[in-house]
Amino acid sequence: PEILRDSGVLFISELAQVMLGLAIIGILSNDLSISRFGFWFSILAVFQLLMIADFGFSTVVARLVPNPEVEDSSLIKTVRKSQLIIVSTIIPICVFILFVLFDDQEILAPPIYLLGASTLATSCTNINRTFLRTIGLSFYEVRISLVDRGFTVLSLLICREAYGISELGYLLAYISGPIIGFIFSSILVNLQLSLIEQSGKEIGLFELFRESLPFAIDSTLAPISESATRIILLMASGTVAVAIFEVAWKVFIGGGAIVRAIRKSMLSAYSSKKSDTDKMSESVYNSRKLIKWLAPLGIVCGSLGSFLIPFVFSKDYIDSIAVFVILL
Repeated sequence: PEILRDSGVLFISELAQVMLGLAIIGILSNDLSISRFGFWFSILAVFQLLMIADFGFSTVVARLVPNPEVEDSSLIKTVRKSQLIIVSTIIPICVFILFVLFDDQEILAPPIYLLGASTLATSCTNINRTFLRTIGLSFYEVRISLVDRGFTVLSLLICREAYGISELGYLLAYISGPIIGFIFSSILVNLQLSLIEQSGKEIGLFELFRESLPFAIDSTLAPISESATRIILLMASGTVAVAIFEVAWKVFIGGGAIVRAIRKSMLSAYSSKKSDTDKMSESVYNSRKLIKWLAPLGIVCGSLGSFLIPFVFSKDYIDSIAVFVILL
């Protein structure tokens, strides 16, 4: 079945992201002091607000791309214009928050504010991932994940071997992967758009915002919530608390890879079959079976993985185990 096939491919993609993501966190947490590691992710917490640039557009793309009455290239171009408008509004807010929370020298030497580029690139890449997944090219997600996270890991290791533990080098390595991943995924999308016969109506900015508004609440509240959680921790307990929470959160997110893969595959499948009641019922049935059997497996794997925290991220993060259990 389509959902089973796509879930398998997307699980591989999620697993690649999780494993390589944990490798990135492992390198940074071992080479940077716990307070400096927490400072990095305090900065990233502020720029997490850039994830609002999705604004429900990923869901709209998954819903409208299967519709032959909508021109795909017009939809993607309008999404990009809309994201540019949103980002232009959010970046000044992020900069203001940074200068309220931190001293100028903390942000500028080294230019730690560049970490925001990784969040922005990730948000934009999500649209490309959704488009490719919706047209039946879920396997491209694996390639994008390998390029994105894989390039970051490789860059970090090369930096360590060539220059030692250089914070500026690590900073450039950290943002390079997501940027390369965005460029790579954009090339894949443009290639597919050139192969698809473009027909149907064009989607304007106002129509896109109207379509995305019902889904924008979740895609807006989630990054605000994640950002606020870390900023509150920072203000209440300092960067060390942020570091401990971040490691626990990454492990927690890793345990949910299977569930996320199923959810992503369901949206595309449901959108393409919404006019066929029988096929829709079959997709719902297959989804329930997958969730019933695989979701507990993800929870078990995540729970067992929590006990590896002191070995993967150093003993400084042993308190992350208790935080993980609370999150679970």
